[in-house]
Amino acid sequence: MARFREHNAKGYIGTIWFGPFPYINNLCSCASPECAGIRPRVDFGINSIYKAGYLIDLNESACSGCGACVAVCSFGALHMDKALGRPVVDLGRCYGCGVCRHACSTGALFLVPRDQFPALAGRY
Repeated sequence: MARFREHNAKGYIGTIWFGPFPYINNLCSCASPECAGIRPRVDFGINSIYKAGYLIDLNESACSGCGACVAVCSFGALHMDKALGRPVVDLGRCYGCGVCRHACSTGALFLVPRDQFPALAGRY
């Protein structure tokens, strides 16, 4: 777990790969866009990997509006809203990898269980 946390802080996305049988055959810390699982999912809609059981959430009062989180999101789930002066989360695009949390110097981003959002519960 320590190695996965370290890799996540470096911008790598943790993935779990399943084989033809119900077992885990690979745990990865993938770099995007090079990942052979992430690219087919993002570029072509092939469910080569599942989204995580979490989604990113933003504590708006803690956000400085620097946009660092937007720059590191491989899935386009964060974009800057100029009128609000802060990022906005597109939960439908979020994979729950948590990489954006490490870019946030104010700790305004945190992960919450996907099932807390009824419209996205079970959509992996």
